[in-house]
Amino acid sequence: MKTQNQPRKKRRWLSGCLVVLGTVSLMIAIAWLLMEGLSDRSTDAMRAKGYPTSLAELDAWYVAPPDGENAADFYLAAGKRISNSTFAELDDVPVVGLADYPPLGTLMPVDMRTTVAGFLEHQSASYGLIDEAQEFEGSRYPMSYVTSPSSTPHIKFVRSAYRGQFVRTLYHNGHDDPEIVLREFVKMVHLARSLGYEPSLISSLVYGVLVQGTGRAAERIINENVFSDDQLARIDRSLESLLHDDALLRALVGERCIVESGAGLPIQVPIVGGYLRQELSASLGDFVEMAEDGAIIPLENYEDNYSIFRPYSQLVAPAITGAVEGYWRRRAQILALQAAISVQRYRITNPGIPPDLEALPIAIREAWPSDPFDEKSFRYMPYEDGFIVYSIGPDFTDDGGLPESADPSFHIENALPDVVVRILR
Repeated sequence: MKTQNQPRKKRRWLSGCLVVLGTVSLMIAIAWLLMEGLSDRSTDAMRAKGYPTSLAELDAWYVAPPDGENAADFYLAAGKRISNSTFAELDDVPVVGLADYPPLGTLMPVDMRTTVAGFLEHQSASYGLIDEAQEFEGSRYPMSYVTSPSSTPHIKFVRSAYRGQFVRTLYHNGHDDPEIVLREFVKMVHLARSLGYEPSLISSLVYGVLVQGTGRAAERIINENVFSDDQLARIDRSLESLLHDDALLRALVGERCIVESGAGLPIQVPIVGGYLRQELSASLGDFVEMAEDGAIIPLENYEDNYSIFRPYSQLVAPAITGAVEGYWRRRAQILALQAAISVQRYRITNPGIPPDLEALPIAIREAWPSDPFDEKSFRYMPYEDGFIVYSIGPDFTDDGGLPESADPSFHIENALPDVVVRILR
């Protein structure tokens, strides 16, 4: 009897496995079809708006300036020179080396300035290239989205060039004519913006770091130089140019094209990989739509919305989270700086620290920006001989304007919850 039942049990077991396998296959097929439909609709919508939908179109979208007029060529050459510097005292140079820079409000000490002067002289050719780049607005770094869409080796050298220009700005800061300091700061802005044209998430993340560094430099030079009203207005306009970039939108469009092509996917299995491509493509298409006009879905819930219904979206969620948070954080930083500049311009003819916003002229109050994290007015807090302007930051909690680290490094991880601009005098 036992031997007669065994074939039946085996057949039932095989039948059950076939049913399960068939059900799973059907679910995968349905999901694939649904995601393919979403992806196709997303592709059609993007194409209708003039965005690229293939790697070839993306490569053409990243426009190359005419020969000899590409700022990226000059920055890349300068960055390579700085990155490969043989300067004997490099470790004693801040930002590009290992030396710590003094806290906000303290100028570069004499011995450090002597060392930095030697570095600037050693890298005079590099700085000549950075100066030449100022003549050109267009920028495209050497990469091909058709052959190597995920390869960005130039970013290392862009960061090196940026660090080099940061050091040159610090060298002049507080010691030389404020006009020279302003000129060097504007070069920092121009250099940072050169990477904002690049349509990829990794480039967008690094661009955000460079903009944050530029914001820290602006805070420092405002504190450590006596600028005229016209010079403060020019700093304000330079910062304004960093508010009107479309770096995040371009990054999301580019990332979608890369995913749609199947390039760089973490799973390369025929069925699962295909589903992953369709799902990520559709999700990124939605993010592109939200990024238009700056209408990004709130940071506190968008990851959940897209990971529950589209599980593979979690694979790119951290990168998107970083890009979106970086976008809002740098926007808050620049707006806070502009608000602080408006107070400083008022103080040129009205000495003293305004006790509150109501003490400022109505023109300044009406132009006072809103915090992008809660849409309330930026917080203003006077203290001793100065004041702070701050945003509540991406944790959506008012921490009372906790001061950020005095370290002038421009890495995102050094920042504390509130986005704070401090004016010390």
